[in-house]
Amino acid sequence: MHASNDIISAALFQIQEGEEKVIAYFTCTLTKSKRQYCVTRKEILTSVVAVRHFHCYFYGQHFNVRTVGLSSFKNPVGQTARWMEKLGMYDLKVDHRQGHSPGNTGGPFRNAERKEERQNHQGGGEG
Repeated sequence: MHASNDIISAALFQIQEGEEKVIAYFTCTLTKSKRQYCVTRKEILTSVVAVRHFHCYFYGQHFNVRTVGLSSFKNPVGQTARWMEKLGMYDLKVDHRQGHSPGNTGGPFRNAERKEERQNHQGGGEG
């Protein structure tokens, strides 16, 4: 999942034959008021909106959420608490990513970069 100043995005992956395969993408333009959110709040919003968007895949299933900001709230209050409560109805595990690491937090915008990186690690590139 990824949040920028103007958009939020997510990618749905599934393990097939030992490899992560993209199933679907989600992108949404932020409203003017949501553009004012801090980065952490945008990441939480991304998680809530993306999980709701992919509800038909997730409900009743265990899944992992890869994000930067979701696990950083110990005692959420207000809107953040309501968002966390919405996520609580799902069987999910938060895979916390530090900063903007090249993990799967960038959705469709980092796919080509990850593919090239995997090829390099598998001996197909420099090293």
